[in-house]
Amino acid sequence: MFFNNIFKYLLRFRYTLVMSDADLLGKRRAAQRVAAAVLAELQRKGFTTQNPPSENDVLDTAHLVIETMVSSYIVNKIRV
Repeated sequence: MFFNNIFKYLLRFRYTLVMSDADLLGKRRAAQRVAAAVLAELQRKGFTTQNPPSENDVLDTAHLVIETMVSSYIVNKIRV
């Protein structure tokens, strides 16, 4: 519930980002996807504000998420 309230709060400040370098936008979007996936995985593992994850929990989860995303990307590229 805490994380949902944060997202609702942040959605009030949506904006359009315009940059001359399209690669930066792609990198930013990739970072957002990784962060969202890490947050979702930490929530699935039962971490809350009352039971926060350690730095190692976050790093291990981020590593797992990135590894999964890269593996999925490679598999999808092979299928094409």
